[in-house]
Amino acid sequence: MENDPLRQQIATVKQSLLDEGTVEPHFFHLEQLQSPEDPNFLERAIGLLYTDSMKVTNDMERLLENQPVDFAAIIRLVQQLRGMSASLGAQKVKERVLALLGNCEQGHVERSKASLQVLKLELGTLKARLDPYFQLVRQARPANGAGGGPP
Repeated sequence: MENDPLRQQIATVKQSLLDEGTVEPHFFHLEQLQSPEDPNFLERAIGLLYTDSMKVTNDMERLLENQPVDFAAIIRLVQQLRGMSASLGAQKVKERVLALLGNCEQGHVERSKASLQVLKLELGTLKARLDPYFQLVRQARPANGAGGGPP
């Protein structure tokens, strides 16, 4: 019974993440699919999304500084980010990626640079919002660490 307030807090944070559009319901569906052998799968996947995304966005920044700008190369990187964010249910990141893609497809250098900065901020926000959630989920797990999904 001691976990009831913690479980309530987790439910509240989940609803907040959905309400603010940080993640889609797909995110929590993936969480339910975690196995007892790998209860931190989604947390690690989000960590990889963040790390890989920062590398990709840094590459895009460099490409946007070249003259002429190689939009085809940038679009390939944006498509990569789109797939990563969509597969994990990171809704706001996916929206920012689509905005960047549109600006790149239209060949707008300055708009692409601005969209890229907004995307980087959103990636940081995703990490900042999900890290406390994952911490709560870890706290609510049984002492033996078993259990695939959230409590």
